[in-house]
Amino acid sequence: MSAYVHYLTALYPQGRHYAALLPKGDAKCKQNLSAYGLKCLGLLGEGSFSRVYHVKDKKTRQLLACKVARFYPGMMFGRERQHPAEAAQCALQEILIAKELTKKHVHGTMPILRYTPHEAVIRKYVRLLRFFPFHSGYSVLTLMPVGIPYQTFMEELFHSGRRLTNAQGAALLLDLCEPLQHMQQAGICHRDIKPQNIMLLRLPNGQVRAAITDFNISKPLGQDEIDTSFTLHNCTPRYAHPDHLRTQAYARLSRTTAQRYDIYSLGVIAYMLFSFGDVPPKHGHIPPPRNAPSPQFSSLILRMLSEDIDRVPECSQVVSELYRLLGSSGGWKGGRY
Repeated sequence: MSAYVHYLTALYPQGRHYAALLPKGDAKCKQNLSAYGLKCLGLLGEGSFSRVYHVKDKKTRQLLACKVARFYPGMMFGRERQHPAEAAQCALQEILIAKELTKKHVHGTMPILRYTPHEAVIRKYVRLLRFFPFHSGYSVLTLMPVGIPYQTFMEELFHSGRRLTNAQGAALLLDLCEPLQHMQQAGICHRDIKPQNIMLLRLPNGQVRAAITDFNISKPLGQDEIDTSFTLHNCTPRYAHPDHLRTQAYARLSRTTAQRYDIYSLGVIAYMLFSFGDVPPKHGHIPPPRNAPSPQFSSLILRMLSEDIDRVPECSQVVSELYRLLGSSGGWKGGRY
């Protein structure tokens, strides 16, 4: 078990509090999913081409999140402005990356429990929609555990007004940074790290841990591979590095630079965690987060937010610094418990 996990027990919601914070969904917006053995309880949220529903498996009685992605001609002209083939490719990409992360035992990422149709059929969708985009009726369904949105946890933390210790702050960030580090070691760039793409999940052993989710615009990159698909649309502006926001066409990024973009996004979340939700400015002087546990903690967060992308530390450096901060508070003696 990681050295910092016991600190999370006092920070993350537990027991009845955890159950009370689980999203219930909008019961007025339901989808008939009985053909998949699911009872729809309500709408949890929606993205550019998908909706996520709160469902109950009729056989196991398990509560789950069900993402339904649909591809239709109107996507090219509505608010999505996306080609149906590209949307189908994103749905396929999410499944493939989630399977790869599960295969490599990368903890802290959202598992996909089931999906339909088979990958080969989704690839067929992509080929057909590329040449015949005005076909409709194609969809992909994925089932995942249901968890507490990280945004909900952040709001509770802000309202409590509590000041965290170095060890507690380091534990919170390590629970986010270690999964991202393992993803990057597996060659995956997430490309849209934000609170809405992080969930708190209760694991089979009863622990509550953070899980990174939503890999539909993520990208696997080889060690020397160049990412040529990075655009202004592959981000959420609030959490994007300033260089990313200046991208008007397809950029050419090395794997190291693409991964540092993810670190910057995580730095924005860290800044918000320790400043009661304040969003750091993109340019000029960034004031230290006003609820940071120590000057050393503030310094690390501000380095993650460097406007010069080459000065943003790599994930392994952030993790090492967080363990050092954990150790300086007496919470870690090296290695793992």
